Amino acid sequence: MTFPEARALAKAGAAIRRDAWPSTRTLIYSKGAGTIRAVSCLVNGSVITVVKNTDFGQAEFTAQDWRQA
Repeated sequence: MTFPEARALAKAGAAIRRDAWPSTRTLIYSKGAGTIRAVSCLVNGSVITVVKNTDFGQAEFTAQDWRQA
């Protein structure tokens, strides 16, 4: 699926990932300080970090291999 399709799943609470990524890497959306999931976070094994522009580039936005983790 495309990133916009996968993002909708993630904002609903599901973890998503690309087939091209290692199996330990997923993308989630966190509520942060608010009540809606608006903060994108990368999960690498047990480490969770806020997504930075160096983590998520054009290849991720245009990829067609997104799926629910």
